[in-house]
Amino acid sequence: MFTDQNTGEKHIADVYTLAGLTLEIQHSHLDPKERRAREDFCKNMLWVVDGSRLKGDRKKILGWREALTEIVQGSKRTNLFLLSDANELFPRD
Repeated sequence: MFTDQNTGEKHIADVYTLAGLTLEIQHSHLDPKERRAREDFCKNMLWVVDGSRLKGDRKKILGWREALTEIVQGSKRTNLFLLSDANELFPRD
């Protein structure tokens, strides 16, 4: 857990790396204000979003697949995608 020295706000992330990267794994709805607060606090942050939470999500993601950059390891596809702005694809909730 890390505490903001100015506000006293406390944050717990799923993973903090020694290189200063914060990794958050998100499975459920997250209020946009909370998301921004976490991003502002952590600065260097990577989100991993479970895109199969709602019934129609998987079908939507398969439709977006060609427009996204997939992370490939060696010659193997990972089904992990890079996205610069989640607001472009994911529903507000």
